[in-house]
Amino acid sequence: MAPTAHPTIRVNAPQPNSVLNSGGALTVAGVATGTPEVEPSPGHPGAEAVTIDTVTVALAGGTPIEAALTRIPPQHPHDAPAARFDANLIVPTVGGNQQVEIVGHADNGTVVRATVPVTIQTHIPPPQLWANSQLAPAGALPGAARLTAIAKPVGCELWWIGTDGTVHGVWTEPGPNSAWANYQLSGGAAGPDGIEMDAENGLVVCHLGVGVWRFDANMLPTHLVYSDGPHHHHLDNCAFGRPDHQTLYITEALSGDILTACMPVAGKLMYGLQ
Repeated sequence: MAPTAHPTIRVNAPQPNSVLNSGGALTVAGVATGTPEVEPSPGHPGAEAVTIDTVTVALAGGTPIEAALTRIPPQHPHDAPAARFDANLIVPTVGGNQQVEIVGHADNGTVVRATVPVTIQTHIPPPQLWANSQLAPAGALPGAARLTAIAKPVGCELWWIGTDGTVHGVWTEPGPNSAWANYQLSGGAAGPDGIEMDAENGLVVCHLGVGVWRFDANMLPTHLVYSDGPHHHHLDNCAFGRPDHQTLYITEALSGDILTACMPVAGKLMYGLQ
């Protein structure tokens, strides 16, 4: 005789031993699976399919709330009926080790339970602040920046994207009397975004609506990477990868796709990894 199947609850979120902040939001999600129909056979009377109709969730002994269910279409005729569940809770002001309890109620009266241990902290530490350093005297740099990057130890470089979408940069060589030099790369309707440096001190700049520009050390454009795909017009960030560091991985903001391109110059290793 075949073993009897039982309904199950699989919890995808939260992960066990997650640390929750009192007063914060918590999403509980997973899959509730019933049991498939079993056709009669010699020595076995068969069984009807069992479906989990409702799922409730509760945190730290609070009042259970009913989760939303989304039925999963079966892939095969004898698949067990299943549904995704999700519910949103507010973390109570109860500290210490607690549990999230998930309870599924099946149409044949069966009740199935799952628990996830969590920790609730009532004292939320303040976020750590960035340390401030003065790179140049007051007034030496142009106005407010949205994106910055500093290169060391050979001099200092500071890059940012201005409010008009234009990429700016300033740099200085070591020395007591060295001044900051200033230059501008490119602008546009959408403007540049992610920036990487290559082994020849060139810059690779993602330019929304255009592609990915490669500028040499003199800030002259040498190459343009672009995609013919109709959904790949917003290339917004990039990073060098693979052992030769010559493959550029590029993210596309709207589709979430990751594209690759073989660059003429390998990426520059971060200082400390060289």
